Amino acid sequence: MKLTDIAWLAGLLEGEGCFHLDKKIYPLIVLQMTDEDVVTRAAFMMKVKINRSRNLYSARTFGVHAIMWMMTLYPFLGKRRREKVTSIIKFWRECKYTQAPNNVRLMATCHPDRLAYGSNQLCKVCHVREYKARKYREKGLPKRVRSMAKCHPDRVMNAFGLCHACYAKKRRNKLLLEKAG
Repeated sequence: MKLTDIAWLAGLLEGEGCFHLDKKIYPLIVLQMTDEDVVTRAAFMMKVKINRSRNLYSARTFGVHAIMWMMTLYPFLGKRRREKVTSIIKFWRECKYTQAPNNVRLMATCHPDRLAYGSNQLCKVCHVREYKARKYREKGLPKRVRSMAKCHPDRVMNAFGLCHACYAKKRRNKLLLEKAG
């Protein structure tokens, strides 16, 4: 994206857009106009959908995506908008977002670019890793150790002492024999 496009979007949002906290907690950028082509261009740049109500077209982004755009557009905004964006970003950084409505997705505390999964607010990968580690601790087992395959000692064992490729080949042959048989 060109710098001129970002400056154009900042000017458009400065005049026709709105930066605020939805329900006094969620960062939101809204653009509403009757000019479909302008809203389409802005929505395409921000990678958001366009909503239409009679002859009014709108594009909106919220959450982390809105914060990202606020930070990107900040140098091109006027004094009053900069103060508003600064207060929104400051509130967003300090807010915990522990309880959110059903339709709002939380961001993970371990990886802020990923969605939270489960009640511990971790991303799905970290949540599964933490869950398995907790289960092993509860059972008093050592951490899971990967065994090496008998067919290829340099590969991890999949099943029956075989690597993934050899196991898949054996399974395919077995299925073919059953069909022929």
